[in-house]
Amino acid sequence: TCGNNGGELLSLYNLTTHDTVWTKSLSTYIYFRDAIKCVTDPPQNSIYAIRANNHNIVISKHAVSNGSTNWEYTFDGIGNADDVPLDISYDTFRDQLIVSGYETVGTNKQVVILVLDTAGNLLDSIIRIGDFQGDNLGLCTHVLYDNSQWVGGNLNTFANGRAGFIYEIATGSTTDTTHNCSAFFNLYPDTIPLHYLAQNLATGTPPLNYSWSWG
Repeated sequence: TCGNNGGELLSLYNLTTHDTVWTKSLSTYIYFRDAIKCVTDPPQNSIYAIRANNHNIVISKHAVSNGSTNWEYTFDGIGNADDVPLDISYDTFRDQLIVSGYETVGTNKQVVILVLDTAGNLLDSIIRIGDFQGDNLGLCTHVLYDNSQWVGGNLNTFANGRAGFIYEIATGSTTDTTHNCSAFFNLYPDTIPLHYLAQNLATGTPPLNYSWSWG
């Protein structure tokens, strides 16, 4: 689990015994001090966490056994202002991390997409500004069964204003949606092995249409 307990907090909780195995304080910086999300690798040996700390995006790797930190990567946007991560996915095909969020330049936000390997090396960084400045956000990331890496969020366009978008990292292909919509979802493991619960959080002008496929 991750969150805030007077500072950025990471912890391991045993669902069988209902006990906290360990807790780790990542930072006590007073501004943007939430550990926003964490994921594990398939062997569940390592935890990868994202947080906003000291106006920067911080990605870190920790041991599942005791929470010890293996490495940290810090992204400081060109505006030297509030840079915030919003989602992280583990790509099991490539053993890579996909992080999405935003950086702030002046009073405007623009989409940030970061691709890292499991050693903490930055492989790719993508900035999507949109047709005009404003709330351009990378809200969610997902790796499909066909190995493709995708990011969804908001991207301002002259035609549609604040529009939803989905972006494929490998091809650089962007699809802007209409009706001022925002694509967003959460994915949770079910109690049944290999079963997942998808929570649709898309918003916009009805009717909303979406598709879900799992290979």
